[in-house]
Amino acid sequence: MKTKTVIASCIAAVIVASTLVFAQAPKPASQPIADPRIDKLLQQNELILKNQQEILKQLEDVKTVVGGLKRRAT
Repeated sequence: MKTKTVIASCIAAVIVASTLVFAQAPKPASQPIADPRIDKLLQQNELILKNQQEILKQLEDVKTVVGGLKRRAT
């Protein structure tokens, strides 16, 4: 009879201890508040990349024209 009481007490102690551990566990972080400055930076970055692609295309066209002029000059 005494062993059943000791086992029941141990189980109760484990349950109480685990409840306390889970209660004090850190909560998952909530979603951060959206910062409009970050959105603006992302939009500017996209615009810069788009303009960069257009500039690279124009440079390629200029290289083609200059290459044609060099061939004609020689």
